[in-house]
Amino acid sequence: MRRYFLLFLMSNLFLFSGPHLGGQTLWNLHDCMLYAVEHAPEHKIQELTNQNNNRNLRDAVLGMLPSVSGNISGSFNNGRSISQEDNSYINNTSFSNQYGLSASAYLFNGFQAINRVRVAKIARLQGIEESQRIADEISLNTLQCYFNVVHAHGLVLLAREQLAESRQRLKNTRAMEELGLKGAADVLQIEAEVATQDFNLTQQENLLADNLLQLKETMFFPIDEPLQIDTTVRWEINLLDQRDSLGNIYPQALQHLPASKQAAMDVESARYQYHSAKWMLLPSLSVNGSYGTNYFKINGEEALSYKMQLEGKQSKSLGLTLSIPLFGGLSRQSQITRARNEMRIARHKQDQTLQEIEAAIQRALQEMEGKGKEYIQAVKTVMAEESAYKTNRRKYEEGLISILDLQTSANRLLDAKVKRLNALLGYQIKRREVTYYKGTPYLDQAF
Repeated sequence: MRRYFLLFLMSNLFLFSGPHLGGQTLWNLHDCMLYAVEHAPEHKIQELTNQNNNRNLRDAVLGMLPSVSGNISGSFNNGRSISQEDNSYINNTSFSNQYGLSASAYLFNGFQAINRVRVAKIARLQGIEESQRIADEISLNTLQCYFNVVHAHGLVLLAREQLAESRQRLKNTRAMEELGLKGAADVLQIEAEVATQDFNLTQQENLLADNLLQLKETMFFPIDEPLQIDTTVRWEINLLDQRDSLGNIYPQALQHLPASKQAAMDVESARYQYHSAKWMLLPSLSVNGSYGTNYFKINGEEALSYKMQLEGKQSKSLGLTLSIPLFGGLSRQSQITRARNEMRIARHKQDQTLQEIEAAIQRALQEMEGKGKEYIQAVKTVMAEESAYKTNRRKYEEGLISILDLQTSANRLLDAKVKRLNALLGYQIKRREVTYYKGTPYLDQAF
């Protein structure tokens, strides 16, 4: 087993040092992701779609039950009607009342009802996985925007640090000029440097504001309200060991990733639909029955009682219907062919999805390990550049090197710190992505 290196660093590059600032609550990464998921219209739309899927499943299950219908009617007739005695037309007033009940059910229809239930169940599960996929995608987008803000904030602090040191150097150089230890050219050079760094600070502050706006937009956070980000983070660099390999993570990812589950469900759903299309060539058998009775009375004439008429005029029927498909313009054969092709398409799409997942895992592992190594090297570079800068600053004060040499050393130190920050945040993003592939959703990860 390869040895892995743990490096803990409590960041001192950021502005905030606690969970509250001026009475305002600071938002950590989990807060931002949770808010984004809860307020995203796409996620709300999918939740409503899931409700429709539940209703579709219920309807598919109830569709397996017999169909029952009833009717009741009553009418008054005033005028010419047919006499029940001699079938001649007479003028009278009559009342009639009818009752009917019918029911039908499929005994066999090529397993269409069962397959509809199966497809509806798959659609419901796919909706649940789609909700999780949307939540994961929103969380990842929020994660990236959040760290963009953290990165921009870190650049602002580095720019402020460099500007403050240059201003102090300008102050010291002016004092040394008055003593005749430095020339006017040195003062002018440092003044130009201060102006350049002040401009750079303005650019970094503008970049921070833009990244913060993008984070609000991703979160669906009110644009005109303040959003304070908690950037106090304990960083952990954990170089990969043998347990974090593609062979170990890939099977775990297939078991829990929504994309993998949805691809498998697409294949299963297409298979059921293909079977349904084939079974449409089989005969269907249904049973149906009906019951009816009525009451009739002509005003002014004697008639049997209501109860006796209802009992005496009852009609009942029970029948079986066998439907055999003989020829339908080859539409059924075309439907079978389309269903078979859809099943094959679903399998090819599943292979493509699994390939993309495998490549994404390998890419995340490589980038995570690469960023971790970059960060470790960047830490060493910053330590070396800091020592070199301190030495060059002392040499400049002693007149052993020029101001240009000192500025070059300062810029190299700034560049090393920027690379350290980039590697640190890049590693943090990839570490969370690898953790996600190992089975822990972004919202469930430790913060």
